[in-house]
Amino acid sequence: MRIRCEARIALSAMAIGELRRLGFADIARRLEAGELTFAQINRSRLPAAVRARFDRYDGTTIGYSFNFNMSESENATASVGVLFPLVRAPVVLGAAATGNLERQNVRAFRVIDTWERLLTTPRMDERCREYGDSAVNAVYPITGQIGMLEQLKLFFDLTESGNLVSSDSLIPTLIDTVQFTTKISGSINGGVQLARLGNSAQFASASGSADASRSDIHKVTIAIALPPENAPLDRTIAEQQIVRDLSRQEELQALAGLRR
Repeated sequence: MRIRCEARIALSAMAIGELRRLGFADIARRLEAGELTFAQINRSRLPAAVRARFDRYDGTTIGYSFNFNMSESENATASVGVLFPLVRAPVVLGAAATGNLERQNVRAFRVIDTWERLLTTPRMDERCREYGDSAVNAVYPITGQIGMLEQLKLFFDLTESGNLVSSDSLIPTLIDTVQFTTKISGSINGGVQLARLGNSAQFASASGSADASRSDIHKVTIAIALPPENAPLDRTIAEQQIVRDLSRQEELQALAGLRR
C-alpha cells in the first residue's frame, strides 16, 4: 500500500536527519546510500541517551482508516422517426428508448503500523522499492503522496515540545483526516435527418445521446499515538488507543454527514 511506503520514506528521512543532527553523520550517509538498513544498526553501540531517544519512538503507532465511496452513472437515449406518406399530408411516427445505469461501491478498511516495523521489516523494503518518490495522483490521490512527512514531523515536533495530549487518555495522539473528491463526466450527441424519397414508408430521422459520470470520494483518517511513558513496550496499548480514536473520528464524521 503506497501510503505505508510514503510513511516509511518519511520516517526514514526523519531518522536519518536526527542521526546526522546528533553527530552520527557516517551512519546517516550509509543509510542514505543503501549500504546499511535500520534493522542492521547495532543500537548497543550508541550512547545511552541516543539509544533511549530512538527506543522511545519504536512503539509509536500509526493507524489508517480508509473509506472509498465510488459511484458511476451511465445514461443513453435513442429515437427514430418513420415517415408515412398519406394522401392529405405525410405523418411521422416516432419511437424512443432510454437506458439508465447506476452503480455505487463503498469500501472501508483499517491498517495499523508501528514506526519500528515500518523501518525494519525486510518485506517493507521489497514492497516499497518501486514506490520511490511518487508524485501526486490527481485521479486517485491516495495512490500518490498525501503529505505523510508533514504529519509525522508535526507529531514528532509536538511530542518533543511536550504539548501533545489526548482528549481522554494520557497517550499523546494526533489525528488527521484527508479527503479527496474526483469527478469525471462526458457526453455525446448525434442525429440524422433524411430527405423524403418516393411514396413508401421510410426512416425520416434518427438521434441518440449518451452520457457517463463517475464520482470518487477517497477519505483517509490517520491517527498517530505514542506509547505511555515508563510503560513496557506493549504495542497493543498504543494500538488500542489508535482503534478507539479512529472509531470516534468516524462516528463524528457520520454525525456531521447526517446533519447536512
